[in-house]
Parts: sequence; C-alpha cells; structure tokens
Amino acid sequence: LDVYAKCHEHHDLAEKAEAYLSRMNQLHKEGKGYIVPDAISYRSAIDAWIRRWHKDSPRKVDALVKEMMTKYKDEERSDLRPDSNTLNLVLKACAHAPAMWKEKGHVEKGNDHPIAIANRMFSMLKGKNEYGAT
Repeated sequence: LDVYAKCHEHHDLAEKAEAYLSRMNQLHKEGKGYIVPDAISYRSAIDAWIRRWHKDSPRKVDALVKEMMTKYKDEERSDLRPDSNTLNLVLKACAHAPAMWKEKGHVEKGNDHPIAIANRMFSMLKGKNEYGAT
C-alpha cells in the first residue's frame, strides 16, 4: 500500500489507496483477509492524500485519522492507536491547503475548513489525550 500510495504518475492514487484500505478493512471484517490494516496502512493512505495536494486532502486525512481513532476505541485495536506522527500528518495536510484556497469556487466553512481541522489536532497534541500522543 505504501509503495502504491507514493507513485507520482497518476493523479487518482489517493482515492485508490483509500479504496484499497477500505477493501482491506472489509475483508478483515468478513474474516477473509490475511492482511490486517494497521497504523502503517492508514498512514500510507494519509500520505497519499497529502501528496495529492488536493483541496479535499485535509478533510480526507482528518476522516482517516478519525476512522483510526474509532477503530482503536470501539474495536479495541491497539495497532491503530494514533501517535503524534499520525496527528502531525493532519497538520501537514492542512499546511498544504492554503495553496488551494485561491482556486475558483473553493469555499469551505465550519469544521471542514483546514484551519478548524488543524486547530483540533493542535489542541489534541498540546494537551493530554487518550492516545498518549504529544
């Protein structure tokens, strides 16, 4: 997944990496998959979105991290505990976002705005959190 996500030849690899991750999760849930997606798998898909430099990248990265957090809590998957490196990737995606703000028709408000997403992650990183990420 990591090598696939880092290929620069195609523009839709972030979408494909996320779809592949979803498929891996589905196969694991059904008991059909031999590969269990872990934090490294998620970080590979997250990295693909960061490399995409798309206006949706911060929102997509945030959603993948939230999915990790949910699986960590609800399914008690210790292999999906988001660490400080994972949370910093959200900040990295948000840092790339200003380059897209001047795109025609690009308007984001509320909790999906890259600044709001970055503020949530920064708050989590600077204080105590249930993941031990600092």
